[in-house]
Amino acid sequence: MQQPQRVPRLIAGTFVFLVLYEWLFLTVTFFAPGAIGPDYHGVGTDWMVFHQAGRAILEGDFASLYDGDAFTARLNQDYRAFLDGPLDYRPWVNPPWFALLMAPLAALPFRLSWLAGQVLQIALLAWTMRRLAPDAARPGLLAVLLGPVVALNALCGQTALFACALALIALSDGARRPVIAGIALALLSYKVQFVPVVGLVLVLRGQWRALGWAAAGGALLLALSIAVMGSEPWVDWFREILAGLTGEGSWNDAGRRWGNSTYAGLVALGAGTDAASLVQNLVTALSLVLAGIVARQSMAERQRLAALLLLILLAAPYFAAYDSIFAVTALWLVWHDGKGLAPANLAQWAVPLLIWMIPLLSPAALNPLGALTPVYPALALYGVWFGRHGLAGAGSRD
Repeated sequence: MQQPQRVPRLIAGTFVFLVLYEWLFLTVTFFAPGAIGPDYHGVGTDWMVFHQAGRAILEGDFASLYDGDAFTARLNQDYRAFLDGPLDYRPWVNPPWFALLMAPLAALPFRLSWLAGQVLQIALLAWTMRRLAPDAARPGLLAVLLGPVVALNALCGQTALFACALALIALSDGARRPVIAGIALALLSYKVQFVPVVGLVLVLRGQWRALGWAAAGGALLLALSIAVMGSEPWVDWFREILAGLTGEGSWNDAGRRWGNSTYAGLVALGAGTDAASLVQNLVTALSLVLAGIVARQSMAERQRLAALLLLILLAAPYFAAYDSIFAVTALWLVWHDGKGLAPANLAQWAVPLLIWMIPLLSPAALNPLGALTPVYPALALYGVWFGRHGLAGAGSRD
């Protein structure tokens, strides 16, 4: 019987240091933003965006939802008690229906809402991971859920863990639980950049019932949001997204180029926005082709899921450091038991270590190593797909 491989002491010590640093970073930012690491102006500044959008639903005030300047001014006014300085341009860029989902959490005071949002995400991702690998050792699960990316997600007040859990549910339950998978895909559309790979996989695997439920769920979300908010927010949202994809608009300057996608990395390295957009589109197309191959190829299911999580990141025209939870979870899927595709020597630990460090190397605009972020999941994809141990230890076949 193949024995689990021990993590080298140097790697284990580095992992522990990174975990302690990122959680210390979060803790210190509560009372002294900028004392350790970059100045985020406070904890949960992105959650302020979600919280304010939910309040817009509760107050019936949708006029400035997609007016980025007015929305940012409102944030700086309403959340100034939690900030050490004014936020730069911070618009609402999610589809209108997601504001409806935020409304119940927006009824809570800000800090309590932020805490509830993070706890619920961690619980959902933990539940999803346990379902996919019930034999997984708890230390491996805790390593993901207490890792630097989870601390960064909490520090920013983001929802990357929610998106990762939804993607896993949609990809793994399409055949057995099409209703759940379809609803998960419909909800994942709040981060629309992650939908193409998941949708393509369901199509190629002929999981039409799941796709039908996804369409029904999406139609219901659209209808509810129009009934509550009218159609104008949808027009504004489409306009904002299209401008960002073409490298134009305020959100591109304040958001997309501050991410970690191929586009952001190339712009950070000095490429023009047109050239960067072209290369990003090529990378997205290639990632979709590879996802199609993975969907149809015979391989262990956990290995397939890991490859698809990595391709979701690579295909996305925009992703940020907290979205590296997709890559961290992918690696956990194929070597949570210390066997199979787990690194066999010190050199092979370089890729997981770099993925673990993405929160500290980001954003691309400020760190040359952050500009190389898309290379790390690409290398991990190669290891998952062509690992020297093949399918061993990666889970059962379809």
